[in-house]
Amino acid sequence: SISSATAGIVLEKVLKGQALGVRMNKQKISASSNRRTSMWMRNMQMASFSFLIALVRRCVWDASKKPFMHGFSLWVYLLVALQAGGGLLVAAVMKYADNV
Repeated sequence: SISSATAGIVLEKVLKGQALGVRMNKQKISASSNRRTSMWMRNMQMASFSFLIALVRRCVWDASKKPFMHGFSLWVYLLVALQAGGGLLVAAVMKYADNV
């Protein structure tokens, strides 16, 4: 629950900082790098780290024991899709409903 609360606080700070035009860091930034990164691009940047971790895990996986996704069924894929859709829905609501 502590990590969830911390993530919520950081998310609100980032969103409020973007909404008010406030920079998170106090360093001087040149005019060419003054653009704001969209929330979708931030999500892609964070997802790339989890992809790299999964790729490293896949490279060291011993396939002789069990297949990579052993035990996954149609229900598991359905639940993963529902969770991903819920996350996108929350992101859209936070962006367009102006909760900050």
